[in-house]
Amino acid sequence: MAKIDRLKEEVGWLKVVFGILVAIDVSLVGWLAQNYGKASWLLILAGVVATAAVTLGVVRVNQVAYDRMWQNWRMRDGLGCYHSARNHGGRLDARRA
Repeated sequence: MAKIDRLKEEVGWLKVVFGILVAIDVSLVGWLAQNYGKASWLLILAGVVATAAVTLGVVRVNQVAYDRMWQNWRMRDGLGCYHSARNHGGRLDARRA
């Protein structure tokens, strides 16, 4: 059970990081929407690059959290070793051959 508890704790922290990154992303998009006509092109460019980087971070954290949850579900259900859903064509019901 210790590994399952560790995975649950990791998913909990990933949810916190995900929430923070989404808040930053929304704030950056809002700033860009309000200031695209007033700010210098360099500042706008930096905002677009920062928004893209934070958005990629959101996607990555989401992927890691999904993989940890998948690992937790497989351990909880006694389905053997960890296999990512991506290794099975994205199907959640894929079983080991």
